[in-house]
Amino acid sequence: MSSIKRFRNNVLKLKQAKFKDVVIRASKRLSLSVIPAIEFWDNKCPYDGGNEWAHIHLDMYIICVSSSKLEQMSFDKIEETAIHEVSHMIEASHDSKFHKVNEETTISSWRPPGAGIVHITSRNSNKDELPKKKTISKPSKIYCNYHLCKKKTKLIRCSFCEGYYCNDHSNPKEPKMIKIGENDDDVLGHPCFDYTNYLIKQNEIKEKKYAEALASITSKNKKTENSFQRTYYSKNNEENGNDDEEGGLTYNEINAIRKELEKSEFSLIKLLKTIGIICLILIFVFLIIKVLFKI
Repeated sequence: MSSIKRFRNNVLKLKQAKFKDVVIRASKRLSLSVIPAIEFWDNKCPYDGGNEWAHIHLDMYIICVSSSKLEQMSFDKIEETAIHEVSHMIEASHDSKFHKVNEETTISSWRPPGAGIVHITSRNSNKDELPKKKTISKPSKIYCNYHLCKKKTKLIRCSFCEGYYCNDHSNPKEPKMIKIGENDDDVLGHPCFDYTNYLIKQNEIKEKKYAEALASITSKNKKTENSFQRTYYSKNNEENGNDDEEGGLTYNEINAIRKELEKSEFSLIKLLKTIGIICLILIFVFLIIKVLFKI
């Protein structure tokens, strides 16, 4: 057998398998009690099906397909034809009911491209291949972990990032951008992100404690001032024989009167300043006229 003929036979087998697969899927979608059998013929249908190259014998539940025509068809056309013949199991004629069944079966039997044939090797045929675990590289305990050092010496473990560094680079420091011409070794230590996170948390704790202490002091001072003012005005009311419940002034009313007095006092001072300025201007004018009169 020549290679061309062998290739054509292999293609024909693939297309026959495709046709059978679509018939089985379509039959399951339509919930048929019997899946029709499939026979491929070379010259003429053995059951006298006429000139149609693909047709169904409803009385025998057999679909006959011409092998020569099948070899010329594309896989999409094969799927369309197989669903068409299976739909005749529901409706024999080509009326509206048949077209509706055929369309619904075509949509429900659709598969994404490439999902029809899957090659499974013996290595993963019994179980699914598990995803590979991410490997985390461990820090070296022989060489200094600082990328600009890599010195082989006695190392000291950093309590923040858990890396190992030489004596010169054992102290953690905040990472920073190095300017052009600047040497990162000017400040001994190693850049440590965990150390930076530690400093940020410590600053947040300090700021929180400072805010709480400031709020506590402010509230205490406000309470002391209010209590002092209430005590002072209550004593004055008692000495003057006033009673808040019997028509005397309350603390809020006295506080409002005090503010009004402060405003009036400020207005009086402003008025006196204005009068003083006017008097100075008049004196200055009088002196000028006196000088001019003497001349």
